[in-house]
Amino acid sequence: GGAELAWKKATRGEITAEQAEPIVRNIALPSFISAFVESPRLRNRALAIALQCARPVHDCFYAACAEAAAAPLVSTDEAFLRALETEDIDLHGIPLARVHELAEM
Repeated sequence: GGAELAWKKATRGEITAEQAEPIVRNIALPSFISAFVESPRLRNRALAIALQCARPVHDCFYAACAEAAAAPLVSTDEAFLRALETEDIDLHGIPLARVHELAEM
C-alpha cells in the first residue's frame, strides 16, 4: 500500500522521512487500530519505527500500538523483535513461543 511505498522510497533515499510522513498520515487504518489509539500519532510513530529498524510499516503499526499502550508485543517474527530491541524501541517484545511468560509478569 501507500505506507509501504513511502517507506521504501525513504529507505532508498528517494524521498525524505518528512516527505513520507504526509503519505503515511493519509492512509486508512483498520478500525480496530484507529479505535485503540489516535491515528495520526500512530501513523507517524509507525513510520519512524520502520525507518529506524528498516522494517515494513505494516509490521511497525503493531509495535507503535504496543508502545503507545505500554503493552508487550507478541509476535512470531523473532527477527522483527530483535530489530526493535537492537534499535532501542521502548517496548517489551515476546516471541509467541514464550507467550506463557506474560502470565509470570
